[in-house]
Amino acid sequence: MTLLRALPLGVVSLLACSSVPTYVLDNDAGWVADAAIATDAQVASDVAPPGLQCSKCLMFTSSWAGPGDLFGAGGVERVDALCTQLGRNIPGKQERVWKALLGTSTSTPYDRLISPPDGWYSVPQKDNQVQYKLFKSVGDMMTSPAPAALQISETGEGISEPRRVWTGGSTKPSPANCVNWTDKFGEQGVIGDPSSGKGWLEAGTEVCNAFGRVYCVEQ
Repeated sequence: MTLLRALPLGVVSLLACSSVPTYVLDNDAGWVADAAIATDAQVASDVAPPGLQCSKCLMFTSSWAGPGDLFGAGGVERVDALCTQLGRNIPGKQERVWKALLGTSTSTPYDRLISPPDGWYSVPQKDNQVQYKLFKSVGDMMTSPAPAALQISETGEGISEPRRVWTGGSTKPSPANCVNWTDKFGEQGVIGDPSSGKGWLEAGTEVCNAFGRVYCVEQ
């Protein structure tokens, strides 16, 4: 109930949320959502056209959830492919490229991003197409609590449980990253909670075999 009170007008209706996608075992990629994930070769060639920066860039919490190995040997780049696949389901974003907001033992989540000219916005809500400004820049991300609209997924609907999101830390690299997101049997990974305001990127740690979501950021 606290979460409902924290949401801005228009977002409350999103909490009749869709379920977590089916999660299946792929011999090459490990545990994946039931939709096929791009191959490493596709990821390498999957870049935005030169000079085409996103306009009114989007950011969302994934409808997908899974354990901390996040596709095994593919690591962070494999999760970028997931984010790009999910993001391209958004109308008007079929050719865009997305990155996962994930830190590793040598980098912070912020190190992966470039600030767009007009910041990042939520995905338009499914019922009324309303959007909310989330962050003005990478610097704004580092100092601001998350707006409630960060709980909107790529579907335009609010997320359900689990509300934990794998992040790997905040302003400093952290060793709590499920062996750089390759081992669901690793000890712990840093998680965020998009409903917790200041704890949206770093709200604690979770065992790596727990299910968590990821933040996806348009670039």
